[in-house]
Amino acid sequence: MPGSGLRRSLHYYRAINASCFDDEGGGEALSSETGAPLLGVLSIDIDLRKGGDIGIPLMVESPDSPTGCIFREIAEKIARLSSTLNQNHT
Repeated sequence: MPGSGLRRSLHYYRAINASCFDDEGGGEALSSETGAPLLGVLSIDIDLRKGGDIGIPLMVESPDSPTGCIFREIAEKIARLSSTLNQNHT
């Protein structure tokens, strides 16, 4: 599905004390500029990196984590977009 939407990565770093370094608005601006929907915004997640290092996807190890929930929301949006595109082409 070329051009079906945007996913913004490395939006901010969520520290243990909940402070963050924020690069807010980049995904939203690109979405507005291109007309592509913003599918989700992901923070830097240490568990995501660790899972990649050892070969265990976050969605296997911690599917209900905050980042896991965002990934699930993005997947659901992509499924809805795909379904809409398929209905429009039949």
